[in-house]
Amino acid sequence: FPTRRSSDLERTSAARRQRWHRAVAEHLERAYGDRAPEIASSLASHYDQGRDLARAVHFHVLAAGRMAQRFANADALVSYRRALALIERMPASAERDGVEMRVRSAMASSMLRNRFEAGETIAQFERALELARPALRHDLDRLRVAGQRRQPHAEAGQRRKLVHQVARLARQL
Repeated sequence: FPTRRSSDLERTSAARRQRWHRAVAEHLERAYGDRAPEIASSLASHYDQGRDLARAVHFHVLAAGRMAQRFANADALVSYRRALALIERMPASAERDGVEMRVRSAMASSMLRNRFEAGETIAQFERALELARPALRHDLDRLRVAGQRRQPHAEAGQRRKLVHQVARLARQL
C-alpha cells in the first residue's frame, strides 16, 4: 500500500512537486551545512526532481565519490552517469564544459581504479581531454603573449624560440 504522503504527492501538479523537492533539498542542505556531503545522494535526488540541474550535478558527483570510496562502484557509476545526463540538459558554455570535464575525469579515474570496461574508461578520459583542450590552448596563448611582453630586453631570437616552443606544445594537444 502506498503511504498517504506518497499518494498526496502524486496528486499534486508537477510544478508543485518540483518546488517541494527543491525546498526539501535547500532545507536539508542548510540543516546539514558542512556535513551535507553525508547526505549527497538524497540531496542529488531532491535537486534532480526539483530541476536544479547545477546543484543536482554537484551532489550526484559528491555522492559518486563517496560511493567509490566505499567500493560501491556500480552505484558510483550510476550517479556519475546521471550527472552527465543532467549536464547534457544544461546550456552550452565554458563553465558547463569544465563541469563535464571534471565529472568525466572523476568517473574515468574511478573506473580505472576499479577495473571497469577499458573501452568506456578510455572514452571518458578522451572526452575529458577534448573538453580541456580549448582551455589549455587559451592558457598557452596567454603564455605566448606574456612571454613576449616579459622579455622586452631579451634578444629577438630568444623570444622567437620561446614562442615556437609554446606553439609546438599547443600543436601536440
